[in-house]
Amino acid sequence: MESSYNQATMQTTQTKLLQPFSQDFSFLKGILNHVQDPVLVKDSEHRFVFLNDAASTFFRVSREDILNKTDYDFFPKEEADVFRLKDKEVFDTGNGNVNEEDLTDAKGNKHIVSTKKSLFINEKGEKFLVLVIRDITEAKNSEKHLLRSIDQLAEFAYVASHDIKSPLRTINSFAKLLNKKFRSEIPEVAHSYVDFIVSASSRANNLVDDILKYSVSMNVEMDLEPIDLESVVAEVKENIKPSIIENNAVVQFDDLPVVSGSKVRLYQLFQNLICNAIKFRREGMNPVIKIANKKLASGFEISVTDNGIGIEAEHLENVFGLFTKLNSPKKYNGSGIGLATCKKIVKEMGGNIYIESVYGEGTSVLVFLPQTKHL
Repeated sequence: MESSYNQATMQTTQTKLLQPFSQDFSFLKGILNHVQDPVLVKDSEHRFVFLNDAASTFFRVSREDILNKTDYDFFPKEEADVFRLKDKEVFDTGNGNVNEEDLTDAKGNKHIVSTKKSLFINEKGEKFLVLVIRDITEAKNSEKHLLRSIDQLAEFAYVASHDIKSPLRTINSFAKLLNKKFRSEIPEVAHSYVDFIVSASSRANNLVDDILKYSVSMNVEMDLEPIDLESVVAEVKENIKPSIIENNAVVQFDDLPVVSGSKVRLYQLFQNLICNAIKFRREGMNPVIKIANKKLASGFEISVTDNGIGIEAEHLENVFGLFTKLNSPKKYNGSGIGLATCKKIVKEMGGNIYIESVYGEGTSVLVFLPQTKHL
């Protein structure tokens, strides 16, 4: 008798809920049953009065077992308390809400779900809560796995950088020792070579220190600080001096601003851009790289312009793709990740990067860095 009563009550409630569509109820029901996400409806007493096939499958219960019951009949109390609180918020305010919630199904399986709840009022003024559920467990688990991988990568970067410091210190120490004890005995032309080894190993050691600091916090939001861009570019230029000399290149810059960013990332950015400009030089022409600054209302536009081989127009939109190589690998070596790395660095600092180029004449890389509260 009780089962028959409950079925009659459920049928009456569903009829009232769907009264405006009563003539097309089977059609509407068919549509809802083809929705792959669970869809449920609760009345003002928080009882389930409708669910589609996807909901029945997801909860691992039949319609008859869930209709006319509440969350407290199925879920652990701590979960049901959260559901009730969010449901009541919709009933009281009329405003929908979207939440991430923990949910345990009838078989004891744990899920993380995104729930979207909204209020429906029928012609009689009766209130119903419409609930759409999306299972995001797999996405959340993937996110956790990614964060663990980032942590492991940070640890690897820390250990690798730490190990690199030892041979750098050795190179620096012996170069200084050579310079101090045997400077008068070595040819004068070699003096500059020894001086370069000392300064280059010192700069490399400082850079590794910055990488060590960065690797410790690479899985958290980057802290921006005022950075003198002119000193960063000067340091890059000094560090790649052998390449500049070997290619008879000229790197010109003047009056570069103080920007908001990360020193180690800005160093990496401009080293990539300058080295690219030297690499893609035109045959028979010495590379000339000009770095200029334009003050804009909301920040700075830094341009790195060269007189190299340029980029064909149809390839301009692809240059920032990972592993993109537009030129012959036999002639121009590289991994194809340089400009992709540059774009990532600039984006992380809240900026943008663009390329303008005339094939056969040269390229300009335009880096926009926003003005921030730090400056």
